[in-house]
Amino acid sequence: MKQSSRFDTAFQSMAFFIVVFINALFVLKYAPRINAPSMLSATVYSFLLFVLGWGYGSKASFLKSKLLPFIFFPLLFVFIATSICLLRIVPPETLRVDRWSAIAAFLSHLFEGKYPYLAPNHLGQYASPMPMIHVIALPFYLIGDIGYLQVVAFAGSSLFLWFKISHRSALLFLGLISVSPAFWWEIVARSDLSTNMLAAALFVVIADKWLNKDQFTKPIAWGVASALLLCTRGLTAIPLLIFFSPLFFRHFPRSLQYLGSGIGTFVLTFLPFYFWDPSAFISHNPLILQTNKTHPFIQIAALAAAFFFGLRPTDARKTVFTTSVIIFLVMLFTFVRTAIQVSLMTTLYESMFDISYFTASLPYIIMYL
Repeated sequence: MKQSSRFDTAFQSMAFFIVVFINALFVLKYAPRINAPSMLSATVYSFLLFVLGWGYGSKASFLKSKLLPFIFFPLLFVFIATSICLLRIVPPETLRVDRWSAIAAFLSHLFEGKYPYLAPNHLGQYASPMPMIHVIALPFYLIGDIGYLQVVAFAGSSLFLWFKISHRSALLFLGLISVSPAFWWEIVARSDLSTNMLAAALFVVIADKWLNKDQFTKPIAWGVASALLLCTRGLTAIPLLIFFSPLFFRHFPRSLQYLGSGIGTFVLTFLPFYFWDPSAFISHNPLILQTNKTHPFIQIAALAAAFFFGLRPTDARKTVFTTSVIIFLVMLFTFVRTAIQVSLMTTLYESMFDISYFTASLPYIIMYL
């Protein structure tokens, strides 16, 4: 076996372990709410997922191409139908999760002519999502349930992989999200986090497929697109740094067009909110509200790591894997730090740390696998 193959196998094992760990954490926390033993449930789930992963790895070569449509499309139908049923059964107001209402409150205030970043959600917190995620969520807000954004994002990504990448990649992606409690939680909670990270992962895949890296063609267009993606959530800076840093240094000074158009687009996206109410913007804007979730040192370290790994030429697969590991380690460090301060049980069961932030790494990991 070649050294690169051994490394790839090790990275795949690491990625799969992270998938199991995050989902087991969700089972551990939420199993008691359905009167199931938490530790036993998490152990059994982890074992079954490892068995499923081993079975797929050893039997994947036996899956004939002609059989894949008869597995993929029925599974996709079941996934969509189950998601819609859950959205109709579980009212969002009954959940102590405010991501959906942060978007709804923002848009409601916006249409009423009020400064939207002073809009309180149903838990009394201020809206913190960045501007472009509201644009993406707007159609689903208008039809009455932002939760459908997640269904369309997961189903649409599965179809994109099926028709544009490979049938096996699409089946693996759909299969993993279907057996992941973390993704089902994202759907029920109407959270935009996984959808946002999935959009970033797909952006890297598309850029890797259609961007001419030898000449860095259309740098202004890619700069605008990157900035609009960054205007959905700050975490998207990590894959952007990893993927575009090599191109920036390789094609300097042409790459200044990418940087200039990106910075200009980013600033222009926020300027309307600043001119709307300068004092309110300074005290209540997403740049502040989103960066208070983790320690500044951790954020700087994450960006530095992304820049470091971006110094070498890379592709989409390496980018999404590196992104997944950096984000996972950021969340893990914050989780452990909180557990040391207040105890593990308090951190987990009394929501001193929101474990749903771990799901930010899952779309990248599954894309890598």
